[in-house]
Amino acid sequence: MLLEETETSDHTEHKKVTQHMYYAYRLQDHPIFEPNAPLYRGGRLYQQYIVDAWASIEQSNLNWVQNNQKTIRADLYKGVVDAATNADGLQDSGQRIVLPSSHTGSPRAMYQLYQDSMAICRALQKPDIFLTMTANPQWPEIVEALKHTDGPDQKVEDGPDIVARVFQLKKEAVLNEIKKGGIFGKVRAMVHTIEFQKRGLPHMHLLIFLDPEDKIHSPADADSVSCAQIPDPETHPILYEIVTRCMVHGPCDHRCMKDGRCTKNFPKEFNEHTEFTTDGYPNLAHPNNGCEYVKIHGQTCTVYTNHDIVPYNPYLSAKYNCHINVEVCVSVKAIKYIHKYIYKGHERTTLEVRDHDEIKEFLDARYISAIESCWRIFSFRLHQEEPNVVRLQVHLPDEQLITYDENDSPEEVLAAAEAKTTTLLQWFELNKRDPNACRYLYQETPAHYTWNKRKWNLRQRYTTIGITIGQMYQAAPSSGK
Repeated sequence: MLLEETETSDHTEHKKVTQHMYYAYRLQDHPIFEPNAPLYRGGRLYQQYIVDAWASIEQSNLNWVQNNQKTIRADLYKGVVDAATNADGLQDSGQRIVLPSSHTGSPRAMYQLYQDSMAICRALQKPDIFLTMTANPQWPEIVEALKHTDGPDQKVEDGPDIVARVFQLKKEAVLNEIKKGGIFGKVRAMVHTIEFQKRGLPHMHLLIFLDPEDKIHSPADADSVSCAQIPDPETHPILYEIVTRCMVHGPCDHRCMKDGRCTKNFPKEFNEHTEFTTDGYPNLAHPNNGCEYVKIHGQTCTVYTNHDIVPYNPYLSAKYNCHINVEVCVSVKAIKYIHKYIYKGHERTTLEVRDHDEIKEFLDARYISAIESCWRIFSFRLHQEEPNVVRLQVHLPDEQLITYDENDSPEEVLAAAEAKTTTLLQWFELNKRDPNACRYLYQETPAHYTWNKRKWNLRQRYTTIGITIGQMYQAAPSSGK
């Protein structure tokens, strides 16, 4: 499909509309489309249309990957990059079809993001706050935007495009509050990922690394960030309504129970004051002060007290009117669990895999919701980290990666190989020409030099949130040379 002709200062250009661009445009409620268009009133059929649209877009991208395996094999298997995935071994028969890390959401991409996040931990130590934010289907922006027909009001699940756009705006507002507003103090680094669970609303997992002067060292510091008590309905009626609606855990059922116990360790034990523990999280104050909240579930009446409250930040909860769980990390024990949790990847279904076809595994095992499809079609971020992490290549002499077309002549291939350079080769050259560079390790170089035009250049300015961090690719012992 072609766009309309566009006049430029030099000539008339013809631009093609990609499949992705078309669906991103089509899902907007444009004035050119007739009011109450059937597409947006389709209910579950509209949800299926959105899922099929994204599945079609992704299938087109994967078709290119599958048809260019020679290039991908050359790019991955002649170096150390692919070692991060720890292949099953030579005994693994069956055709190996590679899904590269450049494909968003692939296992390689998630693993590299996990390594990037751990690189931030290496440079800045443990995160201080672990925040989870979930969309609220009753946000006024969502309710008002949902179109009403002559019959029943449109349900929130029938407007996944609206939910995705509103959550994107709210998420950015929360990130700005934390980064620029400094509600928790000066921030040195932030890492977040967006997750879509089956039949659920989108939510964000966020790790916050604070400046040393603002780190959480005492129970009083923890109390200033997170709270686990029912607010006073007389003095804080709005916060009371939000907390009792969004931050109460229970009643426990099959979703959180395992072997007769709640996997989230609710209800908590009553305690008057916040205490630091050795499991990575503080034991926040859950005073037995008589505060109660009564909720009726059908024929059952349940009484909730402070030991049923999920930790929250009063300011964020009151302002954004949704589930925002704010956990304080006080030891390094929680780091790996948190990082693996936020990078666990997509929801999967169960299947049996015989041939080692990574693309088929990715397609057959995934679960796509309508909201996630909208998020991907609108090109909203699934992940973001600040400061930037520069991935540094590692390779043996004369074994840097090169890509080439099989139709190229040997002379062209050799010329391309000779011109190919890497961050590692240029690091050696940097140490030859700049005596100051010898003071820094390879992974420390990005903090003081920028990688630009295939060359290390002295950094002229630093980022506002912190230093740039270097991350060397990991190579497993099983990968050999």
